[in-house]
Amino acid sequence: MYIPCVYCSTVQAVYFANTAAMQVTTTIIASFANLKTEGVRKITTDLRGKLRPQVENIHSCANNVKKVIKLAKVTTDRKEQEFQEQERKLVAKHRKRLSIFASRCQKVLESGKYKETRSF
Repeated sequence: MYIPCVYCSTVQAVYFANTAAMQVTTTIIASFANLKTEGVRKITTDLRGKLRPQVENIHSCANNVKKVIKLAKVTTDRKEQEFQEQERKLVAKHRKRLSIFASRCQKVLESGKYKETRSF
């Protein structure tokens, strides 16, 4: 004959009650998480829709700035090349003048027409 244990029956009842409560709690938490995810998704979708024109405007401005920077760099590089060319011409001109001056000085020194004057 089967005699149920009072203690075991109580433990089993508490266990099953706790298990059911845990399942309900898990279901509620999952539902909240799902609602939260859906709510966040809806909010972000709405925000993306509202902010899309501003974001596109920012991207457009960024592209324009990149183009302006590129144009400025090309212009600056070209001007730098022109300045370097002018500098090379000027240096060549002065180098020629210096060479002529040095040659004349050398001839004067070699001819002996140069008188050294010292003033102490």
